[in-house]
Amino acid sequence: MYEPRAQMDALLAEIRTARLDSLACLTQMSELEFPLPIRTMPQCMLTEADLSYGKLLAATVGLEDADLDASPRPGQWSIRAVMEHILASERKYLQAIQEAYATRNYDQAI
Repeated sequence: MYEPRAQMDALLAEIRTARLDSLACLTQMSELEFPLPIRTMPQCMLTEADLSYGKLLAATVGLEDADLDASPRPGQWSIRAVMEHILASERKYLQAIQEAYATRNYDQAI
């Protein structure tokens, strides 16, 4: 059976998995680790991550796998290149969050 979005959906699923891993790490951090008067830094990051992911999903509505390698103009990134860049960024953010969480210092957070 032909699935017109199999590759697109696989990339989105990988991005979502990396994003959810980052969100899980952020939700473990306390306000003492990120003191802010109104919202904690993890809360701000969670909000931005949700907004960005929603925009990504909206941008893929109506696209099929055949669209993945198309670029708007010669020399510009294809949709696949953009999505792979987003995935790589999500994984880098996750690594940075995990490292920060593992090496956090409660004495400096107060």
